[in-house]
Amino acid sequence: MEAQDLSHHPTIASWNVFETHNTQARHIIGYSSHHKFDVITQELAFFEYNPKTKIGRAVTKTGSVYMLDGKPMRFNAKGNVLLSEFMAQNDCLISFVSKS
Repeated sequence: MEAQDLSHHPTIASWNVFETHNTQARHIIGYSSHHKFDVITQELAFFEYNPKTKIGRAVTKTGSVYMLDGKPMRFNAKGNVLLSEFMAQNDCLISFVSKS
């Protein structure tokens, strides 16, 4: 499920940024405190993260703003149901951008 900006600035924790191999589009996967489950954002237009404060911010191309809490986490693309479904639906492979 793709996250939608239902509140002003939803927070995503236990997150990481990934990029699709075919289009180089970047997305975030992580736990949405607003939705109470893992989400994948729409394509990112902007992403920043400060490793000292462990706080970041991402803006999607559609204008949704997300706050990032904590350091990037490791995900197994093949072992994660949400990522597997994303890759199947978009007929793509992914690589993680942020290293934990």
